[in-house]
Amino acid sequence: MTKSLFLIILLSSHQNELLAQVFPTSQKVFMSFGLLNAIDENQQQFNPAASHPKDLRGYHFNAATLLQVPNLHIGYFSMFYSQKHTTIYHDLSGVFHAANNQFQTTHALAYAIYPGFHIGLGLQVQLYTQPKYYGNLLMVSARLGCQYQLDKRHSLSLVLNEFGRSAQQQISLEHAFVINDRLFFAQGFSWNPQFKPACYLTLSQSFTGAKVQFTCGVLPQHYTFSIAISKQKKFTWLLGQSWQRAYGLCFQIGLNLH
Repeated sequence: MTKSLFLIILLSSHQNELLAQVFPTSQKVFMSFGLLNAIDENQQQFNPAASHPKDLRGYHFNAATLLQVPNLHIGYFSMFYSQKHTTIYHDLSGVFHAANNQFQTTHALAYAIYPGFHIGLGLQVQLYTQPKYYGNLLMVSARLGCQYQLDKRHSLSLVLNEFGRSAQQQISLEHAFVINDRLFFAQGFSWNPQFKPACYLTLSQSFTGAKVQFTCGVLPQHYTFSIAISKQKKFTWLLGQSWQRAYGLCFQIGLNLH
């Protein structure tokens, strides 16, 4: 795997850009476990505007591993807090492998223009390190998002990702429908102008002290299954499994504190 990676990089005239794209970023791995709409919890890691009026403060710890790539590990920590009409979000994550280490930090601010309509702006800094071969590569990008609650059942979110990186720029759109107090459905797509749109469907069911969520998508084909178990309304354990054709099988474990 590592030898093939080096060969691909050597055959390209844009070595640094390829180095930054061979392995998935932490955001791409964890994205399949969340939504762009904040239906019942803060989702600013995916949409800078997706704050929830009842989820005012929290800390998330997550770890994931991709079985298809040996010795590849991913760690993620985030926190958010609300002040009047704004919600501020910070995260720090890393992708660790002998061939390439990635570090990423994201900072976002969501502002409620009026109840049900939020806009958000995020700044993302990524550092790719491979000191034995190509040194370090630092990248900075931005994202812009909005979330609008059409009525009590329908919400719509739009996110523009990766400003400043032409090859990575992406637009994402998602519609969420609350079927009842414990069940909701979401449908959305993401599109990079250089590729075909990626579409997905999500179904989430809440139970007493637990929540189960399933997502399936095409282009690329992928699925995600996760279960969140809450303890004393302050601790939530997250267990998840996902598969994507480009990256293979992935397992995630996480802890959310409220």
